[in-house]
Amino acid sequence: MKTSPGIQKKVIESCKNGDEKAFAEVVFHYQKRVFNIAYRMLGNLEEAKDLAQEVFISVFESIKDLREEIKFDAWLTAITLNHCRNRWKYLKRRQYFNSDSLDDPVETEEGTMPRAVVDPSDNPESLYEKKMIQQFIQKGLLQLKEDQREYSS
Repeated sequence: MKTSPGIQKKVIESCKNGDEKAFAEVVFHYQKRVFNIAYRMLGNLEEAKDLAQEVFISVFESIKDLREEIKFDAWLTAITLNHCRNRWKYLKRRQYFNSDSLDDPVETEEGTMPRAVVDPSDNPESLYEKKMIQQFIQKGLLQLKEDQREYSS
């Protein structure tokens, strides 16, 4: 498939007819975009991965109803943003964004234990620096209004 601003009309039509290979092309072409939107909106890697999968399940289930006059790119983005908004509300209700300190011990069935270092083979200073930069950027993104986060991807 030729990489272009949008998926070829033929591939979309094949998807509408239930062609799983054509849908795999759609997923391959758009997976990074969907993931990036989800990550920017939610600020969590695992949540973004899960949400991206849910988006493509929704797309697969509803692509047959896609009208010709609607651009696929815009339709997919709208579905992704709707899933993000719903997940954000879900997580907020469950106080997901009330994070623990990294200094706090982890609660286990056997009691508490100190948090483990992610990868001891890396230089701790560079790991810390990378993590702090990542957290700084993500914290800034999460401070944006919802509609501003939508356009930052």
